[in-house]
Amino acid sequence: MKNIHPNDLKVLAGIFFPLHDHLLVLEKNQPSYDPARLPAGQIVLAQTEPGLPETCLYRQAAGMIDFGENMELPGFHSRSFDVVKNPDGSIRWLCPSNARGPVFLKLYNGSGWRGWLFRMAFRLAFFLGLKKLVMAGSVRIFYQKNQLLDDLLEQTPHDDFAIFTGTVGDNRKAVIALEGRGRGSHFFKLPLTESARRLVRQEQSTLQDLQDFSFQKIECPVAMPFGSGLLLSDVRPGNFTNATSLQPLHLQALAELKSFTFQQLPLCALPAWASIGETLNDLRNVPIVNDLPPETLQRLKDQLHQLYGTFDPYLPVPTSISHGDFTPWNMYPAERKLHLYDWELSERLPVLFDAFHFIFQSGILIKRLPFSKIREEISALKNTSLAREIVENEGVDFDWLYRFYLLRNVSYYLRKYVGQQPLHAQAHWLLNTWLEALEAIPVKVGG
Repeated sequence: MKNIHPNDLKVLAGIFFPLHDHLLVLEKNQPSYDPARLPAGQIVLAQTEPGLPETCLYRQAAGMIDFGENMELPGFHSRSFDVVKNPDGSIRWLCPSNARGPVFLKLYNGSGWRGWLFRMAFRLAFFLGLKKLVMAGSVRIFYQKNQLLDDLLEQTPHDDFAIFTGTVGDNRKAVIALEGRGRGSHFFKLPLTESARRLVRQEQSTLQDLQDFSFQKIECPVAMPFGSGLLLSDVRPGNFTNATSLQPLHLQALAELKSFTFQQLPLCALPAWASIGETLNDLRNVPIVNDLPPETLQRLKDQLHQLYGTFDPYLPVPTSISHGDFTPWNMYPAERKLHLYDWELSERLPVLFDAFHFIFQSGILIKRLPFSKIREEISALKNTSLAREIVENEGVDFDWLYRFYLLRNVSYYLRKYVGQQPLHAQAHWLLNTWLEALEAIPVKVGG
């Protein structure tokens, strides 16, 4: 495979050799190494064309990742994958070269006509036996001993599988889709960073707690720890829709989640409140490592600090368990239930947090709406029966809930985006709209 993205080596090593931290890259025509210099369990990453010198093949190596073709390593097992790339040239999906269908589409929940066209193109290519036309190349994994992937495939019934390499950033996780064809499908989350490991543990804890409730409008995955990751049942229904605007079913699901997990608490009792303060302190002197304009960063920080000072930390507020990333790409709306997955950002937050998040994320990232249109959707939410009931019964101001959402969400992601390199275009869309939203808030002191 040509044009190897610089991040691919580390990501693939994290997926296929998660217990090995040492990486050695062998370039084409690189002089041979003395095998004694290679610690036991070292991963040898071969970024070469076919024909790597035999003297470079270390028998004590955990394995090799080869981007060439037709390489054979005596004494090693191997597994070949075709790849689909991201727009920046990095590997997005890995599909076993002998796969019978595009199982990786189970990892894609794109909406609209573009999403439909994308799925149809891959399905048609596989059906006609022309999958090489839509694949960007191949990669081959060599290994001596069974790795985590082998254990997962041996212990989880499946007919096919595919791998998503994860979203760039501190929370990066690989996701392996296991297609059962009538025997039940599963997803396996493999954290690739320490931050991702914390999130996977949080998702496991939340899903275990939610199993105690008899939801009528929400379907959640069943979670089981496996190795260093989390095995999750597939909640995708047979028939579903893709909605990019809040529908009655979304609000019914949020109302049910509130009814089962409601608590009235002082703002300062929420872990999120302490986290906001710590994040704002971190942002005071954090350096920018990407193309985020310093002026934009400073304006965002000024707005966040000003907004933070308007909240009374001892004010009692209505809270519930929040999904945390309640967006069209983390759910399947069906006839009677909302099938929700990716609970890793779940935590106890003021009510309506998820509804605000859906409007902003969908409006910015899918519909590409200006803030004026997003503000109209926020106003429409204020007039729903769910919002009116919360305001009337819990004695909380709708605008307070909206301001808290912006404070929590913008501070959380701004801290991550400042240190992310490179900063993707969608982050710029989000930051610019969030800044406009923050600057449109009238100052209210004391909550």
